[in-house]
Amino acid sequence: MKHNLRYVIFLISIYIISTILGIYLFSYKSNKVEQTDSVVENNEVRSKEAKVIDESYEKEKLNSEKDTISDHHKIAYLTFDDGPSSNITPKILDILEENHINATFFITGERAKNNKDIIKDIRLKKHSIGNHSYTHDFNIVYSSKENFKSEVESTERVLKGILGEDYKSDLFRFPGGSFESYKDEYKDILKDMNMKYIDWNALNGDSEYKNVPVEAQLQKIKETVLNKDRVIILLHDSSSKDTTVDALPDIIKYLKEQDFKFMIL
Repeated sequence: MKHNLRYVIFLISIYIISTILGIYLFSYKSNKVEQTDSVVENNEVRSKEAKVIDESYEKEKLNSEKDTISDHHKIAYLTFDDGPSSNITPKILDILEENHINATFFITGERAKNNKDIIKDIRLKKHSIGNHSYTHDFNIVYSSKENFKSEVESTERVLKGILGEDYKSDLFRFPGGSFESYKDEYKDILKDMNMKYIDWNALNGDSEYKNVPVEAQLQKIKETVLNKDRVIILLHDSSSKDTTVDALPDIIKYLKEQDFKFMIL
């Protein structure tokens, strides 16, 4: 009887240990998948030097900058992707206004449609607006040339509906950047639409996982702007980016200390 009881207790112990181990492994795996999904767009980007692609646009911007900025100045373009959002974008606009800085917002048409007053406020405050597709859904945006063009045109229609028919932006940012070779076929479509696509060569890393700490964002900025005189900085203003709002004043302060002048694209 005692042997049977010991055997039962042994089996129960094994079952409890196996259950706890299984829960732990599942939780760990789920967390890793969530983080991997959030950084997949940046893994390649972080190792590549981004650029303003169109050469004529590059020359035009450089000539314009030389007219207004002395040679010793360094230039930083703050760019915000995936907005606007009702809880984050207004806070970012307030911080920019407090620091007398203008930035560039790459807008998704779907979110613009639901935040019309914020779009108007972005323009009213003299920020630049670019097209970032309508849905930002890779499975739709990059499913075909027709769908890609429709995504761009749909966002343009939304922005015209909000800002007026005279509104026109020639700036586009590929969801995930333009770095992958499979996106080359979509670049010709933009060229035919007289649009330029803009990537980035610095970032705060706020899309690498959820609630990236302020210190980590500032460190990423320091690493990616190092030894550069002209930086296009990727940040985000979607609804989950509370810590981006927290980090932005420190990011601006650091860039000013490094003698960067802020401009829009």
